[in-house]
Amino acid sequence: MHRSFLYVFSTISIACGPPTTSGSGGGGGGGSAASELVGTWVTPWGDEVISETRWQTATIVSFDNSANRAITQMPEDDEFNPSKYSRITWTDPDNEVFHYCTEAYGQESEADAEAAEGAADPSDLEAGCSGFPWTRMQRPIAIAGSWSSEFSAETITHGSWDNGFVVSAIDQWDNAGRYAVLLAPEDAEFGPNTYSIIHWLQPNADTLHYCTSQYGLESADELNPSERPDDSDPDNGGCGDFPWTKLERD
Repeated sequence: MHRSFLYVFSTISIACGPPTTSGSGGGGGGGSAASELVGTWVTPWGDEVISETRWQTATIVSFDNSANRAITQMPEDDEFNPSKYSRITWTDPDNEVFHYCTEAYGQESEADAEAAEGAADPSDLEAGCSGFPWTRMQRPIAIAGSWSSEFSAETITHGSWDNGFVVSAIDQWDNAGRYAVLLAPEDAEFGPNTYSIIHWLQPNADTLHYCTSQYGLESADELNPSERPDDSDPDNGGCGDFPWTKLERD
């Protein structure tokens, strides 16, 4: 039920439909999403896209950036709640992360959605969305793509890092801090089920340098992202006794 509430109602309740009303929008105005929310976001269950007029595939009926609240409407042909309205609230983005909660759904009108019972508690992100966790939204990892090194091809997504020899899950990442925490798979030849941290340098359009500076740890809590390796001369050293790995974009 946890999953069905968060993802089904966070996508069903904000499903798309042609605009049928225009909200006052408060700080956002006229049903237009604030620029800080516009773009692609990663959730534990898949990507969500917010535009100036839509949240995921939903129409944004009204948007109040000062109150961090939006009203959305479902499509006429929705399987569960056709043409119904929902109310969403969110936390202020912090380091490319924010959380949101669908406080109310299945309402007959924008006014009903505004007045519906159900108050989200942002002080309890684990259970403050009607007993369920708030949905966590994070910007995609900045270095996603297909790359090649002198050793192999490498593919980076916000879910995994395939270095050509092993595919590790990306447990977390920080674009501003330029690091990612990886979890090796159970069948890894070296360090199965252990955590490592990869730091990268600011990439240009075609080149990326990275260094695995901490590895073989049983818990991500043992990692210290602030301990960055020496990046003064990445092509010749600084990653322990080795140069940083240089990737070229495919």
